[in-house]
Amino acid sequence: MAKTKQISPYYLFYIKGINEAKSNSQVELRQAVDHLEKALNFKETEEALHQLAICYAKLNDTTMYKNTIVRGAELGFKLFYSSCGLFYANNRENANKDESLRWFNKGIEEKDPKSYADLAQLFMRGCFAFNPDFNQAELLLQKGFSLNNQKWNGYFAFQIANLCYEKKLYVIAARYYKKAIDYCYFLATNNLALMYRDGIGVRQDPEKYMELLMMYLNPDNAFEIAGVFLTNQFTPPDEDIAFKYFQYAASKGHPAASIMCAAFLIEKNSGDETLINRYLEIAFRNGINDENLKKHFDDIEIALGKDVSQKLNKLAEKYWNMRRSVA
Repeated sequence: MAKTKQISPYYLFYIKGINEAKSNSQVELRQAVDHLEKALNFKETEEALHQLAICYAKLNDTTMYKNTIVRGAELGFKLFYSSCGLFYANNRENANKDESLRWFNKGIEEKDPKSYADLAQLFMRGCFAFNPDFNQAELLLQKGFSLNNQKWNGYFAFQIANLCYEKKLYVIAARYYKKAIDYCYFLATNNLALMYRDGIGVRQDPEKYMELLMMYLNPDNAFEIAGVFLTNQFTPPDEDIAFKYFQYAASKGHPAASIMCAAFLIEKNSGDETLINRYLEIAFRNGINDENLKKHFDDIEIALGKDVSQKLNKLAEKYWNMRRSVA
């Protein structure tokens, strides 16, 4: 008779913990913490500590979150070096540049790409512990790129390109956007496409512009393609195709595309105010407000006419007032 293979106590508690950790319920998250701690009593693993840290973050328990990531870092788990660095850089009460750099440098010593990437981001945007320093950010990104890590090379090339573009080093920016795409980091397609559209850093090439936009259909690219078909830019105008691309971008939460979809429904005399409001909801939920809405109405007036712009303006004002009254 075959022996039944016993499951280790660590694994039993770990499985219970990670399943409960998926919840946003305070009760289930506390149960997850209890089970993960019991699992860690049998064996301290990177995976269990990572899930435990996520639970404490969801519970807004800053002290226990910090203790958990420091525990993981002190055990030598690479994943936690960058987490500790970010914690001491971004936490208002615990901001400590020296402590942040201490953990980032541990990750850099271990050639951890995430430590290079996250520290570079801090220097790019600044935070409680760091002032912006583009030169330092570029140096870190270049060193990260030199690690030749296939998973991270595209990201590093993309961020180097962004920095070069900010510095108006357009030819170098285009070169690194191309490298990012070569490493399948397709977020770079939109940036490089716009450079081909405008002839910045590369020779103007409408065909290359459209090819890059079509290569990776994300919301920004879809919005750009819709604009091409709407404005007779490089292609014959086709409002139906434009609307489909706007719909795709709106379905992914693109705020400006959502406004355009609402405008198209008015232009087509659909009369479906519920659907128009649904698009307005997507737009307002993702960053459009009554202050920045005017620019979009100006664009709609140019593309679809003044009558459509004015009708949408009234519906948006009605919807915005309804939201305020509910709030």
